[in-house]
Amino acid sequence: MGKIKYIHRDTEGSIKLDKGYIGTDSAGKHMEYILTEENGKLILTPSIHSLSRLYIEPTSACNLNCVTCIRRTWNETPGFMEMSTFNALVSQLKEFPSLESIMFGGFGEPMHHPEIFNMIVILKSLDLKVEMTTNGTMLNKDSFEKLFSSGLDTLWVSIDSTETSTFNAIREGADFGGIHDSLKLFKRMNQESDRKMTLGIAFVATKDNVNELSKLRSFAASVWAEKISVSNVIPYDREMESKMLCRKVLFKPLAYTKDEEERIGFKEIIIPEISLPRIDYNETTKVALHDIRGSMMKVKLLNETFKSYDDHCRFIHDRISFIRWDGMVSPCMGLLHSYTTFLNGNERRMNEYTLGSIIEKPLKEIWDSSEYREFRESVYEFEFSPCVLCGGCKDINSNEADCRTDNSPVCGGCLWAQGVIQCP
Repeated sequence: MGKIKYIHRDTEGSIKLDKGYIGTDSAGKHMEYILTEENGKLILTPSIHSLSRLYIEPTSACNLNCVTCIRRTWNETPGFMEMSTFNALVSQLKEFPSLESIMFGGFGEPMHHPEIFNMIVILKSLDLKVEMTTNGTMLNKDSFEKLFSSGLDTLWVSIDSTETSTFNAIREGADFGGIHDSLKLFKRMNQESDRKMTLGIAFVATKDNVNELSKLRSFAASVWAEKISVSNVIPYDREMESKMLCRKVLFKPLAYTKDEEERIGFKEIIIPEISLPRIDYNETTKVALHDIRGSMMKVKLLNETFKSYDDHCRFIHDRISFIRWDGMVSPCMGLLHSYTTFLNGNERRMNEYTLGSIIEKPLKEIWDSSEYREFRESVYEFEFSPCVLCGGCKDINSNEADCRTDNSPVCGGCLWAQGVIQCP
């Protein structure tokens, strides 16, 4: 992908290349667009500098002690968003005509916040799509009635197994039977409700539960779930690293200069693209299809375009920002808090990166700041060292710098950007 080019319409409707905020589209939502070239085609998309989706972390506290959770290695004191902070944020959202949706999520359990239903009601009054992710332990008839009446559009529930023993072992403090019963109740209430709510299943896959993936379709149907989001586990400790299902990260052509190759000791690796027609999945074909999928080739089906899930930050491309429970603004989930991860045997400190507090200055001022804008452009172009593959120098120990730059934070070691981790 080349450098970002911006385009806008002037007051007379003429298209001009610029980096300025001058024109607007017919809907009045976007002041700026990005013009890119892909496979010989020019593609016009809303600018990464127009906010589309906002994640709000109501709390970093949780009522469970899951074996896959950051809390096993975390020493940060949990906190809850004050309503004064939330109300300040709400009053600032009118400055973003491009904003379409809100997701209540983060590193805690949103339903643990005593004002969560009121928060949903307030945001729905702004005509925004509102979603929430939950561990499901606080779902019951009363909470479902409140969620329906609040206007919540989509509810994501974390289900890491459809077997009671496996689920309860992974999600310590939860009971699969109780959550399953609650979701079956949700199905009945959703069928009877005049206003339907979308249900999604969020599944964190490890070596312990990978065989459960094939059961997700029938489980989703049993509770009327329309969406399933699967992610690898984040390796917060060495045990979780050993249970990851994706260890072969970033084996691809490396964007190094010859001098860098000689200094670092890497050679270019060619990974081909493969285009497949429609092929039935059965006993005859499954081995071949599995081998293709595991080869790390870029795969596309007939009439689809090739998709690459490396060096691609969904949070930047999808124009997302995060508000932490204390009002601090962060660009992504991976930089919302500080924590430690393990990959390829290397311990890496991920230091939080925040750009200001909505309590001290408006979100619009923070979003439009030169620092935040330059960060979005840097991550969009993604000219970082591929630290998830390398790990051969002192810089692997943190996200403060890499062998190409010391402009903190560096994102070459981010598992979200390599398609290994994803959030609903």
